[in-house]
Amino acid sequence: MIRIHGIGRITDAPEIRYNNEGKPSVATYTLATDRRSKDGKETDFLRCVTFGYNAEFAERFLKKGTKIFVEGYIKTGKYERDNVTRYTTDLVIESHEFCEKKEDDSINARDEAVKQDVEAFDQAALPFK
Repeated sequence: MIRIHGIGRITDAPEIRYNNEGKPSVATYTLATDRRSKDGKETDFLRCVTFGYNAEFAERFLKKGTKIFVEGYIKTGKYERDNVTRYTTDLVIESHEFCEKKEDDSINARDEAVKQDVEAFDQAALPFK
């Protein structure tokens, strides 16, 4: 089995399919990854599929632009539509991890307060110069 490890960004919100209990059972999304080539940098778009708990994770946390690390394996398949055989290649994701910290409004508010304190301190008259 070929193991895949990669980093990329989600191109759109994951598509979720639910089981009979109303829980996410399958999530599919596209991951954009960069690779080096003779002409510079090229982008590949990989179709990813994940199941069970990882599908729930995808539904709750993954959105367009999220940078993630994925681990999984390649699965190929084929189907017939309109008398034409079509082949598929999917990345079956067994785990995801975030590559960037989530922007937190409370952290931004704290940073703004610290910035204002520093500006006030800079403007205060100091007893020594």
